[in-house]
Amino acid sequence: MKKLSLLVVCLAFFGFANAQLANGSFAPNFHLFEINKTDGTIITTDTISLYNYTDAGKIVYMDIFATWCSPCFSYHSSHNLENLYTQYGPEGTNEVRVLGIEGSQGNYASLSGTGVDAGGHASQGDWLTGVGYPVIPTAMAPNTDAVCTDYAIAYFPTIYMVCPNRLVYEVGQQTTADLYASKSTCPSFNNTLNNNALIVNGSGINGTYYCTANPTPTITFQNV
Repeated sequence: MKKLSLLVVCLAFFGFANAQLANGSFAPNFHLFEINKTDGTIITTDTISLYNYTDAGKIVYMDIFATWCSPCFSYHSSHNLENLYTQYGPEGTNEVRVLGIEGSQGNYASLSGTGVDAGGHASQGDWLTGVGYPVIPTAMAPNTDAVCTDYAIAYFPTIYMVCPNRLVYEVGQQTTADLYASKSTCPSFNNTLNNNALIVNGSGINGTYYCTANPTPTITFQNV
């Protein structure tokens, strides 16, 4: 039997981790900064906030990758996310946003394909040339890797889609057409209502309760 020549995914941090966020989970917000693709500086004058996008009604696709990860680069080189951004991003129909988030030890050298990352790991190639959407290296200050913890990243690449109602779904390494089609998972709402509430999270009510019970439910609503 021939050995597999390519891993399907790269396990995060070269080891095992917890499972990804369950589909339909409430997406945590983040405030991050993209890299200047020309000189490698971090652009701190323009904060990238997930909720700014979702509150504007945009569907956000997040490619969380590592520069040392071969399957990540293979998917990156397929240009499916770039094509999605071109066709349906700000210069297209303006329905979606795409973010490339380097979740390991990536720096300008590894992102540009000219050297190793901060941990000395070889890069798979050039992640910046020809990319129109923001690329965010979590290892470069003032960014942090909190987004990887918040989104329970267990392997690279992880491709998430966040709906305008802030619910997140893992969509995987799909074609441009299939990525765009996955937006049908996001519900549509009656935007003519001033107060259109959605329960996005609930806890504290499980099992059977009797008269002497003191349940303390917590319910999160969102105006959609």
